[in-house]
Amino acid sequence: MRGNNDGVVTKQEWDDYYTDLSMSLPSDEYFVRMMESVWQICEDEDATVSAEQIKHLTKTIRAKLMDFSGGQTEEMVLRNTFREFDLNGNGVLAADELQALLVRLQISVDRRFLSALMKKFDNNNNGVIEFEEFVNFIVNDPYR
Repeated sequence: MRGNNDGVVTKQEWDDYYTDLSMSLPSDEYFVRMMESVWQICEDEDATVSAEQIKHLTKTIRAKLMDFSGGQTEEMVLRNTFREFDLNGNGVLAADELQALLVRLQISVDRRFLSALMKKFDNNNNGVIEFEEFVNFIVNDPYR
């Protein structure tokens, strides 16, 4: 990276670096995907997610969670399942924990789907999935 090595990256240095980098890549789409991956961002998280895609993904997650819990829907079993995915033990699932849940269930999704799933599960729109929302999702199939 060019610059004056003062430990501070100016806007111009940032722009120059990523302009040079983008010119060395095969396509703009590749550059965008690389930036989204490296910086954990998404250019437009909801734009290309259809209701049908979320429906399919939701059914897949629900089926795998049912398998994970042994097909049981008793509160104690569901609480233990929820705790398995509540990595920091704060009683809610944040987006990073939902992502870890998907990885553990061997479901691979782009970041844009993660945002759409959070919106689907987070019924009270507080930015996290609470136990009651988790149970509602597992026990009550939202697509019956």
